Amino acid sequence: MDKKTLIIVIPLVALVIFWGPLMVSLGLVDPPSETARRAAEQQEVSDSLSSRASNEATNHPMADTQNANGSLRDAGDVVNNNSTIDTTSATGEMVSADTIIVETKLYTVALSTLGGGPVSIKLKKFNYAYGEKELIEMISNSKEFKSQKAEPQISFSGGEFNLSDLLYTVSTSSTRLDAQSSEQRITFTYTSPNGGVIQKIYTFYPDRYSYDLQTVIPDRQTFGFDRSYQVVWGTSLKATEEDQLGDYNASFAMALFPSGPTTFGSTGIPFFGNDWEDDRFNVSETDDVQWMGIRTKYFTATLIPRSSVGERAIAYGYKENVKDSHGEKVARKHIFAGLALPIKATFREINDTLTVYVGPLDWERMSSYDVDMQEIFDIGTTPVVGWMIRIVAVPIIWLLPHMYDIIPNYGFVIIVLGLMVKLLVWPLSRKSVKSMAAMKELQPQLETLKEKHKSNPQALQKATMGLYKEAGVNPLASCLPMLMQMPLLLALYRVFYTTILFRGAPFIWQWEDLSRGANGWIDPYMILVLFMVGFQFAQQKVSMADQKNKAMMYMMPLVFGFMFRTVASGLVIYWTVFNAFSFFEQLYGNRKKAREHVQIKGAPAISAAPVAKKKKKSKKSR
Repeated sequence: MDKKTLIIVIPLVALVIFWGPLMVSLGLVDPPSETARRAAEQQEVSDSLSSRASNEATNHPMADTQNANGSLRDAGDVVNNNSTIDTTSATGEMVSADTIIVETKLYTVALSTLGGGPVSIKLKKFNYAYGEKELIEMISNSKEFKSQKAEPQISFSGGEFNLSDLLYTVSTSSTRLDAQSSEQRITFTYTSPNGGVIQKIYTFYPDRYSYDLQTVIPDRQTFGFDRSYQVVWGTSLKATEEDQLGDYNASFAMALFPSGPTTFGSTGIPFFGNDWEDDRFNVSETDDVQWMGIRTKYFTATLIPRSSVGERAIAYGYKENVKDSHGEKVARKHIFAGLALPIKATFREINDTLTVYVGPLDWERMSSYDVDMQEIFDIGTTPVVGWMIRIVAVPIIWLLPHMYDIIPNYGFVIIVLGLMVKLLVWPLSRKSVKSMAAMKELQPQLETLKEKHKSNPQALQKATMGLYKEAGVNPLASCLPMLMQMPLLLALYRVFYTTILFRGAPFIWQWEDLSRGANGWIDPYMILVLFMVGFQFAQQKVSMADQKNKAMMYMMPLVFGFMFRTVASGLVIYWTVFNAFSFFEQLYGNRKKAREHVQIKGAPAISAAPVAKKKKKSKKSR
């Protein structure tokens, strides 16, 4: 490939490869929504949520706090306390509330009779990646909040009547229930002064990150409920990763409509849809809602209505400045989301069931719910190339855990994946190797043409293309493996960026987390980046036809190294392995070419004379 072709092709390839990941990793771009624009006027429920979000932001302004770990009431205290606790009710009075602990295989949930629902959900298999590395708490608010409500919150009359403000009786006298071997059901009942009854029935399962919530109101007219009501996950998810800024940048809410998923509260530039204004946002969209959820980089809380689809998606939030575990100031995003459910006018009774998923972004688990909940991974929505990413990413997400069943180390799984990809592109790669070797043999003729037509660019281009045609060489063939890598590289970036599989997955030595990158220039994870840069440089050196393009040979590996230094180390390992295989393949191809003295079709015998002269001189010396 000549210099002009390189000047055009390489920047274009680099731009296409890294435009999407660079924008996403910087938190500047998010995919545009395919659904209708947000409703211009907020309805009664959305107005109530807007007021609440404004009040929270006003009462708790952008104050710098020591860390992002605080919560109103330490969940550990809730879980370890099986006795009656004093809590402030909606009226401001201190009331006695009982706490019931339910243990499943995957999480521990604490339920309070004040609000009749979960006030703490601790995941058993996942820890925070910073601080004391405690178990991850999925119901956690800032220290500034004065009340902790049971989640999810169900409210009627435009948000005026919140079921999480009520004091319930509970169906069990036990303070601890075991749901590790069989499902457990627990019922909270509220009776109003005029005899109205509200029941919240929870069903917990041994090996699911979800539970079912059935809301039963035998006579809604007793309370004056009509039109619709709302279900909201009213606590924001806290960052769990060491890179807390990146975690918050990855946070948003998402609703699934018939037309596809729509994001709310994502951080992006205005052209791609930015909901935030003055560090707040409040949006809703009227349509059939299959589910509504909020997420961070690796975890989500998602509400799935089972009795009927929602009629409107609701999301709101605000930002506050906090200090992360390294003492650096970051903008924490508090995002809350829910949906409005209809009340059938002809029915006196309300009897609706909701599935609440609170756990990791696990593609296989989330797919099993048959509601396309895995769309919250947000894979395949990147502009222009999103469809290519999805085609490649989904099979990879399916394949990786199955490979792990055979090779119980994701680092070696990635190495095998790199070898598999290399074998897959072998036919094109082989043509590329031959093309690059042929281009090297054509360099003397190309230099002669450049000297001959140095004052006539049109004649030079015509003569160059004629030489390529006569020699049977395609100058673009050397770029084919790189072009084939684009969708795979982008897909792997999205997979490593979102899936829980690599979080905390060890490789060897000091590389104990394949989901993280280097946190500084002296971080041990920089060694992997140096390996990657070294192999990419070596691969370019042995394959570059015109060694005069040394600037390009040095620049591209350094650019890749700079961009890859903070991405998931698993992706760095993959790219290193692929470049290593490409290097040895090219080296073998070059040596084979030299041994066989393969002559390019139609090209002058430029290498025969020097070889013969060497042999003659050697004979004379003997």
